[in-house]
Amino acid sequence: MRASPFRRIAVGTWDEPRDPTIYASFPIRMEPALAYLERQRAVTGRHLTVTHLVVKAAGEVLRACPEANTSLRFWMHRQRRSVDVSVLVSTGTKGARDLASAKIARVDRLAIEEIADALHAQAALVRSGDTPLEKARRRLARIPGCLMRPALRVVAFLACTLRLPLPERDPFGGAVVTSLGSLGLARAFAPLVAYTRSAMVLAPGCVVDEAVVEGGRVVAGKLMWLSCAFDHRMLDGSQIAEIARILQHVLQEPEAFSARSDPP
Repeated sequence: MRASPFRRIAVGTWDEPRDPTIYASFPIRMEPALAYLERQRAVTGRHLTVTHLVVKAAGEVLRACPEANTSLRFWMHRQRRSVDVSVLVSTGTKGARDLASAKIARVDRLAIEEIADALHAQAALVRSGDTPLEKARRRLARIPGCLMRPALRVVAFLACTLRLPLPERDPFGGAVVTSLGSLGLARAFAPLVAYTRSAMVLAPGCVVDEAVVEGGRVVAGKLMWLSCAFDHRMLDGSQIAEIARILQHVLQEPEAFSARSDPP
């Protein structure tokens, strides 16, 4: 078959696909979640946000879908020992902002106010530079750009494959949450990062007013787009569909998942 000019140019433009990422994005009605957060703020006195609820949802996913809470070690799938979720937090000043990771351990056992407390404490440590990961990150920043990729691969091999405390064992956990909504973005995708060894990245956007159909009528609704990236080496389409169902369930019916979960 004779290829079109565009296809011939495309062959010369792009390399063969090597990226295992599957992207998904879906809207979520947020009225129940916003009302729930407002009630919990009044009860607990905590500053609870949509980000905390998405972290809770990520923990429910990793608990209910063990396949999502695995990492590749020596080309084999290995189950993680606990349900841990990382949240990207802003560091530095307005003129020199940076992103760093704050990991929350055993998220599946925490109530939402405990997640808020843990994230607040971890973010403070990260911003002070007083975590093993931040200290290692600052040392890596001194490496010339041409050597950065092999250096990151070495660190990931030591921390995630060999599980040595260099800088710490499995420093990112099974999922990464980055709140793009806090930046005013309604919808955008965040990429998988190879050295985190996390199977998914969840990027909630900001809550916006949109027209929705309800009871056969068009009404104003509160919607949030949740954009996700999944590692196809660990998750297939049917598993991702189940993950999406759980995420929607937690965010649309947060009361059912609000209590602390005790270990089995």
